[in-house]
Amino acid sequence: MEVTTALLVAMMYITILTFGIAGIVNGIASILIPAAKERPHWLPFSWVALLLLIHLNLFWETLTILKQPDWAFAEFLLVIIGPILLYLTSNVMLTGGGEGSSAFSLLHYMAVRERFFVGLCFLMIWAICVELILGKGVLVNSAGDLAALALFASLAVCKGNRLSGILTIVGWILILALITLQASGVIS
Repeated sequence: MEVTTALLVAMMYITILTFGIAGIVNGIASILIPAAKERPHWLPFSWVALLLLIHLNLFWETLTILKQPDWAFAEFLLVIIGPILLYLTSNVMLTGGGEGSSAFSLLHYMAVRERFFVGLCFLMIWAICVELILGKGVLVNSAGDLAALALFASLAVCKGNRLSGILTIVGWILILALITLQASGVIS
């Protein structure tokens, strides 16, 4: 087997995503511990589940990495920033709350939501940059990323639980729609 730069980039990309996926699975597993004192609130749990979907969707992009024959170090750095941002953003949400609250409590969610959604905004900016620099150079494929950026920015400044809940449902619809469109080949 020939070791190419594409393979090396893909290996690093997958490694970082795997750490993020493992962290999410460990976080979800903590709910199953019988000693858990509080039930998880649906808002943070919902975003952790969406984080898992986002990780898996980024993992699927590994095929795109392998298709690009030549890689420069600057391109590698650009591509690897995404999984790193997603990993760091996931840790913001999954790091247990203070004062004895879990990572899935509403108290923790409200304490970290601004940093969490700002991290997701940076992830969307990264996705748009990657598409423009390494992709087709067209914003058509980035329309979903722009919509997600607007949604995450709204959630970062949102103060109310009710509006957060409504925007979370919109987030589920948007992310599932984008993944479906991507899987069907309508967008790349």
